[in-house]
Order: sequence, then C-alpha cells, then structure tokens
Amino acid sequence: MEKQTGSKGLPKGVTNHLSGKFQARVYVDRYGRGIKKQEFIPGLFDTAEGAQAAQADALLKLANEGPLAVWPHDADHKAERNKRGQVCLHATLAHRLTV
Repeated sequence: MEKQTGSKGLPKGVTNHLSGKFQARVYVDRYGRGIKKQEFIPGLFDTAEGAQAAQADALLKLANEGPLAVWPHDADHKAERNKRGQVCLHATLAHRLTV
C-alpha cells in the first residue's frame, strides 16, 4: 500500500508554512457538535516527517484524553466567552460605573 500524499507530495494533513517549516492538521469534531473541521496542531516542525509524527500523536491524544490534551488553551478561552445575550463590559467603561 502506498503512502497517501497531498497535491504537493507531502503526507496527508501536512502543509508548508510561510516560514519554510511544516504544519500538521487533523480533521476532528472538536466541540462535540457533530461538525468536523480541519484544525491545526499547535507548533511548527522542521521536517514533514516530524509534522506527521505530531499528527499521529495528536490523534492518539484525541482518542484517549480528548481535545483539551491537544489544544490546552481552549479551557481558558471558553471560560472568557460571553453566553448569548450577555453584554461585554469593556475596561474603558468600567470606571464610569464605579463612580
């Protein structure tokens, strides 16, 4: 069986970055809504093989530990988001309300 490659001869899910390094991505339902999207794995890699190894590691972490193991910054980001209908109070206006 031949290795799957993309249109540029790179392994499937590995792309060139503007810096000359490689970036890996996976196709995943990250938020559990039934909608799969391509998501980049954090980090840039010197070789395509390194990016492919990171991709395999990320898929293993997704299966065993869930999306927060691959994208740990999401835990903080989701807590900061306002729910629908909530108003965001900017710091520039906060001083007016305390007077």
